[in-house]
Amino acid sequence: MAVLDAIQIFLVPDRTHKDHDDFAGKTLKVTLEYISQSKGVEACYVSKQAVGQEIWIFLVHKDIQTHEHFLESTIGVGIMLPFLQSPPRLYSFSEDPFDFLSDNTNLQLSLYEFDPKPSGADMAKFEQALQDLWSPHTVFFAPQSDEGSAAFLGLTTETKSLRSAARNQSINAPQYTVQSQIIGVDLFVPKLTSGTSLLPLPTTTGELLRSDPRSYGDIPFNESAIGTMAQTQSISFRPMEYIADSDWFTRDENDSSLNDSYEKCISITTLRYAQARRDEDACDLQETFRELSIQPGLLSLHWFKNEHDPRIVRIIAAWTQETGHTKFQSIIKSKIFSQRDSTYAQSDPEFAAFPAQGLPDWDDGSLIELVTFDFPKSLSNYEKTAFEWYLNKFIANMEPSDPDEPSIVQPFKPLWSSSKDKQQSVVFISWNGLPERKAWLQNFLAHPYDVAGYVVHGVFLSGAAIVSTTETLHTVDHFKLKYKKESVVHAVDEEKTKA
Repeated sequence: MAVLDAIQIFLVPDRTHKDHDDFAGKTLKVTLEYISQSKGVEACYVSKQAVGQEIWIFLVHKDIQTHEHFLESTIGVGIMLPFLQSPPRLYSFSEDPFDFLSDNTNLQLSLYEFDPKPSGADMAKFEQALQDLWSPHTVFFAPQSDEGSAAFLGLTTETKSLRSAARNQSINAPQYTVQSQIIGVDLFVPKLTSGTSLLPLPTTTGELLRSDPRSYGDIPFNESAIGTMAQTQSISFRPMEYIADSDWFTRDENDSSLNDSYEKCISITTLRYAQARRDEDACDLQETFRELSIQPGLLSLHWFKNEHDPRIVRIIAAWTQETGHTKFQSIIKSKIFSQRDSTYAQSDPEFAAFPAQGLPDWDDGSLIELVTFDFPKSLSNYEKTAFEWYLNKFIANMEPSDPDEPSIVQPFKPLWSSSKDKQQSVVFISWNGLPERKAWLQNFLAHPYDVAGYVVHGVFLSGAAIVSTTETLHTVDHFKLKYKKESVVHAVDEEKTKA
């Protein structure tokens, strides 16, 4: 006997399923592709328009076993979670063959909500009253979203007769409301994936995050000596049947508040040379380092070359506050690079500042991967929250469950640029080595899409241009440079006084 699941989802404000090309629209499409290809799903329909922020999805399952598989063995619509303002609700029908459903079907849908939840005896009485009201159509008890309330759903294509019945009849039940509407549905046809060439294993985090994880196919675990250490930490599976539970439906779990204000800051200064830089060419940077060292609030100073273009050098500085970095920007533009020689490219240095709650603790010689996310257009607050949710879920898998345990990878969580002109986020990841990174990425993908891949997919769907570069980090002793600079300035002042 076939089973029909009616899934009611509630989008966050200002999001509708008509925004096909934005973050939420693309995520909804991927969700529909995913659930429509679940084992035993014979058809998937979605409402043509949202009423308010509400969308209905209808899944026709082959039988009760495939319906149970959907609930117990898939995350269902959980991929959409960051774009949902409240838990989805699920209503299941198993009395009809559901042959009446087709493209462009109009459905009469009435939802009876009881709050507070009636007692057991009253519940049975109200269910019978609703069945009599809808006869010959069938009304079914719907699993409540919490222990304090309950709901019934009626569904039919006989819109004319049901509208008349709904207008003229009611049931004798206190504390309940009725939402009644006629909705049109479209058959959702998933994109065929057969014949798609599988991607090779990613070698960088950026490469992983900018691809659909399903494109890699089935990946085995890395069982080498390094692979046994390269384990993901926080991957867990939560099936669709528990999506309404409070510990499932938590969009901001492990996320920092987007509205927090931080005094500390990390800056990235990008220098573009006309010729490739070697590590021993750091002497060319000494004047820049010295100027940085005397700025107020400098806490640490590092630099590295770009792995893809050795002409590009990045200087990473940590500050007690952003004002020191702002002062440095004006000085370096007017003083150091005002008269370029042939060693410098014609473009000006690029500056970016990222407010931070804490600061990374890197050693000289650390292998650092810098992953940059550039957004072609500004994200709304909801989109930004969703992006952070997916990315933080991914990063949580890198962090050891016990801080004292040895780890092959240490991420420094997402930071957002303070610039109002450009929306950019960065993540710094410290790796023990490149083989360790390769093994970790393989082990992450070895988990089923249900368990791990959907969080990567969310990052991918955000539309960000994702670039990563990995290099050995060089530490600069800025205290030594500062004192040397101050001594030179003091000596010059003394000579001027004598003169």
